[in-house]
Amino acid sequence: LSALLGQLVERVGDVEPTQLVGLITELHSALKEREIQFYFTEEHVQDIFREYGWTGEIRETGDQQDYLMVINTNLGGGKSDAKMRQQVHHQAVVQDDGSVIDTVLITRFHEGDGTEQYFDEVNSSYIRLYVPEGSELIDAGGFVYPDESSFRVPPRWYQEDEDLARIEDEQSVHVKTGTRVTNEFGKTAFANWIVTKPNRETQVYFTYKLPFNVFEEKNVRITQ
Repeated sequence: LSALLGQLVERVGDVEPTQLVGLITELHSALKEREIQFYFTEEHVQDIFREYGWTGEIRETGDQQDYLMVINTNLGGGKSDAKMRQQVHHQAVVQDDGSVIDTVLITRFHEGDGTEQYFDEVNSSYIRLYVPEGSELIDAGGFVYPDESSFRVPPRWYQEDEDLARIEDEQSVHVKTGTRVTNEFGKTAFANWIVTKPNRETQVYFTYKLPFNVFEEKNVRITQ
């Protein structure tokens, strides 16, 4: 990446004035969608980029604040992420007792047509929802597990990664769907598999109860 950055900077100097608007628009979109993220060892520089939301951290939220972050991790699916289109629908319904039930519906469509190597592989995504810590999973569905032949059993001499073990605190496994429930980065995470073949659409959903009651606080904010 360091070698590529130098070439990118060099090419930017050759951009025609008529292309600048398009370049800036694409760059802004990539930063907003976190396709591009920054990390600096100089803390004061990191703080500046963090204020713009360009450094990739999971945001801290208050005790009475909703939060949603959807993460897809492509495992064994080649470069198929480039062909994926995803829509996320989030609904929060306040119950009569002041509790809040959230439902998240995720739709993924694979635009591959089988003509491009690597890009038209089956997309096997380990999908995770980060929600307020203490949220309770009520229901979920639509999941498909990858073919077992896609993965190898790890050798016995493999050891647990200490950094991962420190970050990921597994709470339970949802019996009905096999969805993993963990606590990570001050959030609760729900995780499962979604497999999408070329020219196919898949959907999964999560329904969960937030860990607070809206009658306790007048102002509840949603951060995405």
